[in-house]
Amino acid sequence: LRQGANVNFVSRDSDGGWRMRTYERGVEGETLACGTGAVATAVLMDAWGISPGGISLRTQSGRTLSVRLRREGDAWLPSLSGEGRLVFEGRFAEV
Repeated sequence: LRQGANVNFVSRDSDGGWRMRTYERGVEGETLACGTGAVATAVLMDAWGISPGGISLRTQSGRTLSVRLRREGDAWLPSLSGEGRLVFEGRFAEV
């Protein structure tokens, strides 16, 4: 059984926007961004009435992840957008 947790910290930026910092288990430290964390943050911010319908979050990478939310009954239907980059390429050897 693996122990630990992913944690997101959200705060206001000096320009009035939102900033998110993420610490992930497995990495055991801060990561540059986390899409799952951004969606979870958006759902909580909506549920708390802080940012209804979605949010844009500036991540530690300096890039922004934007989450739009809509609901159908009890289901959240998120849409995540942001910059994607290829940061590694690898190949498996034949087995």
